[in-house]
Amino acid sequence: MAIPRLAQLLANARAEGWHQYVTSSLDEIALLEGYRFDMQRARKPLWYFANNCRHSKGEWAGKPLLMTEFQSERIIKPLYGWIGPDGRRRFRTLFCFEPKKQGKSTIAAAIGIYSLDADRLDGKLERGAEIYAAANDKEQAQQVFGEAMRMILASPTLRRRLKVFRGTKTILRDAASWFKALPCNDATTEGKNAYVVIVDEIHVFGRKASAVFNALRYSTIARRQPLTVIITTAGEETLG
Repeated sequence: MAIPRLAQLLANARAEGWHQYVTSSLDEIALLEGYRFDMQRARKPLWYFANNCRHSKGEWAGKPLLMTEFQSERIIKPLYGWIGPDGRRRFRTLFCFEPKKQGKSTIAAAIGIYSLDADRLDGKLERGAEIYAAANDKEQAQQVFGEAMRMILASPTLRRRLKVFRGTKTILRDAASWFKALPCNDATTEGKNAYVVIVDEIHVFGRKASAVFNALRYSTIARRQPLTVIITTAGEETLG
């Protein structure tokens, strides 16, 4: 009975213009379980990036942040477009394995800003959103956070909504919602209730940093649609 039903679901996806995002047997299983692709939600972060975020370095400094076709079609749209029957995102983890200088930190920073400022469920921002840019040490943790900070300072729109505190490496939306840098080799997870965890260069994590990372991921359990973004230098990205 599943085969005729799957054929109908695939036909519906084609008629609605999103069949290209059904790329594996896991996607087909998701369809049978009631998941679908929402093109409006898939495009929303791309619109947000282009209209709010600005490049901060080099020849593109000050220009709108536009995703490449690969970044848009293989990373952002699948991550945000696939949703379940309850409206929550299908994917909770993004693994982004790419060579150096391919914009991994920029994408991660933009996702962090969007999660703090505009990501909604049932039309509401996440209350008390805690976003962490985590890495093995202080210097590495500041890579993604620093990019996010520069993006905000380069954008008049974002500067009006988000406050940047350089000294404490914190970006605030309100008193209970923030984006912080977190060096995992010198940190505690006590009292943390993470909404989004961005992890940079996880392959160099030591024992303590790995334990902190695992605890951070566990701290997302109370969130309705948490997200973990893992970026590291390698070959290709996957969603899970």
